Amino acid sequence: MSNCVVILEDDPTLQKTLGHFLKLEGYDVYSAGNGPKAMELVELLRPDLLCVDVFMKGMNGIDVVKKVRSDPALAKTPVLAISVSENAKNDMEKVGANEFLLKPFRLVNFKKILDKMLAVHRDGEHLDL
Repeated sequence: MSNCVVILEDDPTLQKTLGHFLKLEGYDVYSAGNGPKAMELVELLRPDLLCVDVFMKGMNGIDVVKKVRSDPALAKTPVLAISVSENAKNDMEKVGANEFLLKPFRLVNFKKILDKMLAVHRDGEHLDL
């Protein structure tokens, strides 16, 4: 069974690149360019992993993770935060992101982190940042 990943990324080029790459790797991928659409997808799909860009207009990645963590049905969803700012790591850690990846990054590193997070999630272990 394929792993379901929701990507929240407001840069259309990066959103398409990540989505295409993960589909080629066998993942079921759903993308959103804003926080409300991402929440809609997360609530509907209950993904195996959520990948969020931290900074964007309106409901940003921090807001999305707070909302996910406050919902008992979604609270254990693994979250990978991505950002151009290393300072965002602390903010995301505080709201409950499990991993952080600094942009720009290599796709091989992105996949390595996702695979690790999904393996831990499948095994029922807790993910720490």
